[in-house]
Amino acid sequence: MVKNVLVVEDDKIQADCLIKMIGELSIKTRCYWAKDLKDAYWMMHENNIDLFLIDIILNPSDPSDVSGMKFADELRTIQNYKHTPVVFITALVDPELYAYQAIHSYSYIQKPFLVDRTKKTLEEALTFFPTKKEEDTYWFRKDGILMGVLIKDIMYIESKWHMLNVYEVNDFLSVPYVSCKDIFEKLGRHGFVQCAKGVIVNKKLIKSVDIVNRYISFGDGYKYKQVSVSRKYMKSLLEELDGWR
Repeated sequence: MVKNVLVVEDDKIQADCLIKMIGELSIKTRCYWAKDLKDAYWMMHENNIDLFLIDIILNPSDPSDVSGMKFADELRTIQNYKHTPVVFITALVDPELYAYQAIHSYSYIQKPFLVDRTKKTLEEALTFFPTKKEEDTYWFRKDGILMGVLIKDIMYIESKWHMLNVYEVNDFLSVPYVSCKDIFEKLGRHGFVQCAKGVIVNKKLIKSVDIVNRYISFGDGYKYKQVSVSRKYMKSLLEELDGWR
């Protein structure tokens, strides 16, 4: 599973250094670089970020600047990022940072970067899974608006004709120009499995699988009752669904 990392750093040389180290980790990653808060806000809404690396001082010309901390503080007001690990980038370590770290971030890395220590911190942050609650929300972007959907209520998602169709327990959402592959990379950890090309299903809501006719049933209490399983994915689906072999 690919992890999305957003590096918020005004210095491109420092950002490139971090991105290079991230690329050398054993974990598959996709890195984004934001040179300022404007870019950071746009990227975090356009992509579902698994780890934030945030420089505390993004405007070095301002001696009182701590805009990176303020950005981290705002992250915690967004449902999708309440528990996402944050690693601060800093040139100075002081007691105030330690206090802030305990509340807002997973850890910190100090400039100049010590390669081994930095890689260890990043590896740990990327494998850190905070306690998740049932109200976890996935945010879809449509017409410039973020639309939150409870992950536990998503029955299946289908990519068709450049549209991503999200079938919920009692609702339906269609979003343009979103790849089902990218969504699967994010939702795989939440119990989703692929059942056809461009189709992923929430295995927690599956009632039964008809192997002969190749379809999944969700039960009578749901708005959408069934979804087809392609011959190509039937074997892997059954392997994912423990007990159905």
